[in-house]
Amino acid sequence: MDALNPTVSYFNPNVGPQSTGNRADPDLILILTWMDARDAHIARYIAMHREMYPSARVLLIKSSTLHYFYRPSRIRSLKPALPVLREFIAECGSAGSDSNAAERPRMLVHVFSNGGVSTAVTLWNLLDAEVDAQSIPPYITIMDSCPGYGRWSSSYHALSLGYPTWLSPLVHLIIGVFWLMYVPTGIGLPQDNNAAALNKALWTSKEKGRTYIYGAADKAVAWQDVEAHGNEAEARGICVRREMFEHSGHVAHMRGDKERYRKIVAGTWEQADRSQSG
Repeated sequence: MDALNPTVSYFNPNVGPQSTGNRADPDLILILTWMDARDAHIARYIAMHREMYPSARVLLIKSSTLHYFYRPSRIRSLKPALPVLREFIAECGSAGSDSNAAERPRMLVHVFSNGGVSTAVTLWNLLDAEVDAQSIPPYITIMDSCPGYGRWSSSYHALSLGYPTWLSPLVHLIIGVFWLMYVPTGIGLPQDNNAAALNKALWTSKEKGRTYIYGAADKAVAWQDVEAHGNEAEARGICVRREMFEHSGHVAHMRGDKERYRKIVAGTWEQADRSQSG
């Protein structure tokens, strides 16, 4: 993958939307990682998508604690992704006027945890300001271990992943400052606002299917919150699939059952592609 900056990387196998590549593959896979994800862990998902969809381009956007809490830094880090997406949108727009082709999903968006949700919401807002969200090609969404809402215990577990236990007091302090910044002012916690944004028209207008992958043993994101979000999405007309893993933890479901995970991703894409291709 070519690193466009420390946050954004891009891989292009030199197969475009109008080429003779596998029509059943996504044209672009957008991977939005969880906060402070390690490269070795991210690589497993990239490898999975490359094996499943060799003709697809891959746009990777990482999340960090700084980007999550500080929006100006998040926006700056996302800027290199915008030209890639603008070019992709333009190519899809010029691919033809056939109605079935126009409705076929072209992009697979893989979102991990609240870090990925924050990136997704910010990125779509930036795109909407530049090209109008209605020009984004149809896509499907895989939501792994998200969205989570603003619960103190969940926030602690999510933020403390990958950090030594002696930093626990600092994590609690960060959460406390965060709550004081948002809750008394009535602005609402970013987790709650971002979760709500994924069920609004800016995100759902071109979404052709959504699968939630989540876990009963996940301490960072409650399975009840994920299912409640899915119920709301379904009520808004989104085709929703729910896949609960009983024993794996936060963003660890592929590690828990790799074969099942691959089948879920493939099944979500194939179902949306068939339904739109007629």
